[in-house]
Amino acid sequence: MQKGIQGLIKQIKEVHEHFASLAVKQVNTAMNLRNVLFGYYIVEYQQHGFDRAQYGEKVLEVLAHSARNLGLKSISETNLKLFRQFYQTYPQISQTVSDQFKLENIQAKQQTPLPEATALACEENVGYRI
Repeated sequence: MQKGIQGLIKQIKEVHEHFASLAVKQVNTAMNLRNVLFGYYIVEYQQHGFDRAQYGEKVLEVLAHSARNLGLKSISETNLKLFRQFYQTYPQISQTVSDQFKLENIQAKQQTPLPEATALACEENVGYRI
């Protein structure tokens, strides 16, 4: 530990940089998990949607338009295609995310913390602990 004000400044800078880096990784991980989950929902809907005959190939167009109307950014038709492709490339991630999502909803009702095992499973599939 360095002495004096310069040492204090250096420590604060190092801590700031460390946690800022962690925050960026967490945001990137969250967005990737969101994207693969969107892809999963799109594929499931396109394969099993009860009203798919009504929308046919326009599902992504309708979804993108609706997302814009709701103020959801970065949910363009092109991005929706990429989300779907991401899911189709990495389907194992969506299962972990889906299981966690269900578990979080159950636990929110029970007001208990997310188990360590679920965080570890996500880390194994995407490389980051959430």
